[in-house]
Order: sequence, then C-alpha cells, then structure tokens
Amino acid sequence: MKLRRREGHPLEDTEDMKEWRREFEKMSLIDHEKKLKSLGLDEEDIEEFKREIDAKRKNKE
Repeated sequence: MKLRRREGHPLEDTEDMKEWRREFEKMSLIDHEKKLKSLGLDEEDIEEFKREIDAKRKNKE
C-alpha cells in the first residue's frame, strides 16, 4: 500500500522540482491562471491563488 503525503508537507527538493520552481517563478499571473484552469481549478480557487502569489511577490521586494 502506497502512503499519500498529507496536505501541507513539502515535496522533496529534486532537480525536477528546482527546474519547475524556476519556471513557475517566471510565469506571469495570466500564465498562472491559464495553467490553473487547465488543471481544473475554479474561479474562486484562482482568485485565492492570485492573492497569495501577489502577497509573496510584495514581501520579496
């Protein structure tokens, strides 16, 4: 039986994850929205995502 990771646990920081993170950080919010829609998220989830990303970007400045 394969155990599922609990929500909130960080994934291992593999080379694939590092590459994905670099691509993710370069994406615009419009690109993020398109990607999230393709993954099946609804408008409410996407708006929450935008707020969180915007807050994180402001904290880095």
